[in-house]
Amino acid sequence: MRTKADPFDKGKLQTSPSPRVKRLRARLQETKASICPDRARIMTRVFQELDGQHMVTLWAQAFDAVLREMRIYIAHDELIVGNQASTPMAAPLF
Repeated sequence: MRTKADPFDKGKLQTSPSPRVKRLRARLQETKASICPDRARIMTRVFQELDGQHMVTLWAQAFDAVLREMRIYIAHDELIVGNQASTPMAAPLF
């Protein structure tokens, strides 16, 4: 009977970053941090348009608008995508 190979056996588990991870790390290190005003603009507009509505309605509508209107970016080499800002290394304003 054949036994399964244990991926944690010495020498079989990759311990250094793959070329893809090295490229991603280099890209992040080269990217200057910034601020993304997109979310703040969308939420401010919705709050102004729905002034006087119940707070739960305001937040629900603002969340809906953010999901519909935020720019999406997917960088080369990424396997898991998504960010709360519209560009890499950008902090969102709420």
